[in-house]
Amino acid sequence: MSVENNGIAELAAAATPLTSGKAQAELIYVGFWRRLAAYALDFAILLPYALLARQLIYTSRSAYLANLIIGTAFVAAAALPGEKSFVMTHREADSRFLTSIERVGPCEVSSDPVSQLRVPSEIYPKESVDRGETGPVQIELTFDSGWCVRKATIVNSAGHWRLDQASLSFLMTVRYKPDPEAIKIKDGESTMVVKLEWRRGVCGGYKKCLYIDLTPSA
Repeated sequence: MSVENNGIAELAAAATPLTSGKAQAELIYVGFWRRLAAYALDFAILLPYALLARQLIYTSRSAYLANLIIGTAFVAAAALPGEKSFVMTHREADSRFLTSIERVGPCEVSSDPVSQLRVPSEIYPKESVDRGETGPVQIELTFDSGWCVRKATIVNSAGHWRLDQASLSFLMTVRYKPDPEAIKIKDGESTMVVKLEWRRGVCGGYKKCLYIDLTPSA
């Protein structure tokens, strides 16, 4: 009995330091550094994504990509089965080329009609920029009673389907009240033809800039 008791006492004595205050402090200290190392690893993993997000927000080339994605989403949403807001037609020989977009639902543009349109260069498709695609596109606009563009139809293509698509998509988002002299009545509706000139040039003496000029066309 005395031998067994001594063995139990030795086991208890060996286990006692594990529950002492010093041992617990050491465990907490080790746990703190492990957590800190885990946080540092998480930061190292997430940092590239944060830098990528910053790049996407603050670089103009990424803005082109973002606008291309938005424009593509607009076109895709209009073409979804069951979507009744827009009717789109394509060139038979090459379905990538849009020939017209027509709105059949109510106008959802809340801004007031403007007499002059400014086309933001950010809508220049990124792939068009990379490929050096430029050129004019003529589009006939058909207005509703509130000067929303009800239908946009390609009259003369730019020769690049991305530029045609970006032109049509942009013009379907505006309320434009041009000069009365530029308006023609066609089938009882107000219409006019505009030209968008997609081009690249030099600004500031050294920097390549993108230009999208919109002018009335005869």
